[in-house]
Formats: sequence, C-alpha cells, structure tokens
Amino acid sequence: YNTAYYEIADMLEDRTAVDFKRAVFVLEWAYLRGKLDYEAFCLDISQTVDKLKHFIKREGLQRFRTSGNYALFDYFTKPNRMNGNKPFVYDFDDFSGNQDYTKLFVTKLMRTHSGQCRSLPIYYKVLAEEIGAESFLAQAPNHMYIKHLDENRQWVNVELTNGHLASDAYIISSMGISAEAIRNRVYLDAMSMKESVA
Repeated sequence: YNTAYYEIADMLEDRTAVDFKRAVFVLEWAYLRGKLDYEAFCLDISQTVDKLKHFIKREGLQRFRTSGNYALFDYFTKPNRMNGNKPFVYDFDDFSGNQDYTKLFVTKLMRTHSGQCRSLPIYYKVLAEEIGAESFLAQAPNHMYIKHLDENRQWVNVELTNGHLASDAYIISSMGISAEAIRNRVYLDAMSMKESVA
C-alpha cells in the first residue's frame, strides 16, 4: 500500500511524470498485495494497442484526428478481430464491488470483457493514452464516462456501459444534475490527467 501511495503521490506532486497506465496498475497491485505482474499487464495492453493501430491503418483512418477514438469505440462495442469477437459488456453482478472489490478493476475487465462505469472508461483512457488518442474521464452522479473532441472540435460523450454516444442534455436529465454542479465542475467536466489519476 505504501509503495503504491508514494508512487502516485510522486506523480501528483510533480516529482515523477504522470503515467496513467502505471497509476491504474499500482492501485490494483496494492489491493491484491503485489500479486499482479506489471510486465504481463503492459504486454496485454501493447498487444491490444497493436491491434488498434492495425485497425486504423486497415480502415484508412490515419488522416482523421479522431481515428483512435473510432478504433477504440469499435474495440469496446462491436464484435471484431481486435477483441476476439467479444465486445465489452456491463457486468450487472455486484457492479459496485460490495462483495468483491476486484469487480471494479481494469485487470478484471481486461480478462473477462465485462465491467462497469469505472473500469470501462479507465481502460479506454489507458488505451487512448497508449495510441495517442485524446480522451478525458468525466463524472456524473455515481457514474464515469469518456469525453473527447470530434473532428469539428465539439465534445462527444462516450457511454461505454451501453455502447452509445450520449448528449450532455441526456446525461443531465437522466441523472438529475443541477446547473450549480455543472458550473462548479463537479459533473460533466473533462478531467485533467492529474484529476484522473487522483
């Protein structure tokens, strides 16, 4: 626990470079008392990154600024070669991790292709960072999702729990978000890298 705490604190206090992938790993590694292998974690991610890059090239998407976001959306939501024809789905069984806290883990999601509104966007962001795609975590009440800018520099909300794009208006009305919470950047705001790590 202390090793993970100090490593993340060093990132947040600018003593070391912020590394989102590493921060995600050390949190889960600490909870599992050092029983996760970082090299295996990185290898799994790099193999997925290779598939995403190959998809971008095969589909001729390189000229688009959002090519990585397109590839990631396909990877998460549609059966295809990148995901072994097994898209990612919402895990309704103990989705809040009350019985088994590892249900919230990215490593569990990577292994099973089932997760919830914490692990899905965090894994998306890990992969986005690795392929150089723009992505931001954002929050709503008891919920997390991805935001990125489209080709016209307009915000897109990626809802990975159901594989759809959602408008701000839909998120606000369905989750009862107040104007004050939006104004104070509590909800719907694209989080910085440090906010994402914290």
